Amino acid sequence: MPPHTLPTFESGSARAEEEFQIEGSQYTEKSLNSGNQEAGVAKELGEKFEITNLDMKSGMTLKIKGKIHKDVNSFTINLGQGQDKLNLHFNPRFNESTIVCNTRDGSSWGQEQRESHMCFSPGSEVKFTVAFHNDEFKVTLPDGHTVTFPNRLGHNHLRYLGMDGLHISSFKLE
Repeated sequence: MPPHTLPTFESGSARAEEEFQIEGSQYTEKSLNSGNQEAGVAKELGEKFEITNLDMKSGMTLKIKGKIHKDVNSFTINLGQGQDKLNLHFNPRFNESTIVCNTRDGSSWGQEQRESHMCFSPGSEVKFTVAFHNDEFKVTLPDGHTVTFPNRLGHNHLRYLGMDGLHISSFKLE
């Protein structure tokens, strides 16, 4: 298996609530599968991490645990259909002490939603969740504060997860 690639699992090979652990740049063989669909292929590109065949449906929650890189001004979590179609762009910006949420449809970004509640800092270890509902996302921050953002593009099935600026130690889709 080449480095930085998660093997694709056959249909029905794993339970929906299985955790995906990342150890350095090698992945344990636990599936992201959330039903009878194949798990996606994950790629770690420098500091970026992508899953291109996620199976996140309305009503599901993504739990993320990791460490924010110490030499960054921000980090991002993107959920949607692909890099150019993002239902949720979640972007804490340390230099602005602001969390920015937005959507992207092709080359067009939507109107930013800015939240002045900042509980993240470079170099810190974090745990937070992203709950996906038909009409909105609810991101529960490490201190318990919740950021709510509308599902402007209206998709009820997300296939893409991208993360940048974080060293992910584990995440769980349930």
